[in-house]
Amino acid sequence: MVPEESTDLIERLGWEIHGPYTDGGYVELERHTPGGEDWIVTLNVGPDADDDELARQAYDAYMGFDIAEELQPLIDGRGMRGIPDDVFLLFADQIWKEIELDKLWQVARFGEFTGLDGLHIAAYEALMAIAQPPLKAARASR
Repeated sequence: MVPEESTDLIERLGWEIHGPYTDGGYVELERHTPGGEDWIVTLNVGPDADDDELARQAYDAYMGFDIAEELQPLIDGRGMRGIPDDVFLLFADQIWKEIELDKLWQVARFGEFTGLDGLHIAAYEALMAIAQPPLKAARASR
């Protein structure tokens, strides 16, 4: 279970917390990406989990995230089942996901978001420049 002191911090990052699911000892964190994907991250934290376990699980999710692995099925299905057709938007979404996982583990570990590294700052700024709603609408209308 997500420790109560961490719940507010995680929700402030934009995540909805579902669970705990006692049948497997896990929780699901859900949110929508800028591209509109309904994204769920599963953390194996049982009912007796503490902040350290939550931080370990969040760190594992962050370190195990592979942009190419996440992107390929979306490219294969683009334009179908609600997947945007724009490959650039799909790629930007994956960068956004990695950044959000970085934020999640920092909040779980340190109780606050401590900042992005240099590569993530550049990627994040580029993503935010293209993820603004008017620009997304302009790209979609092309």
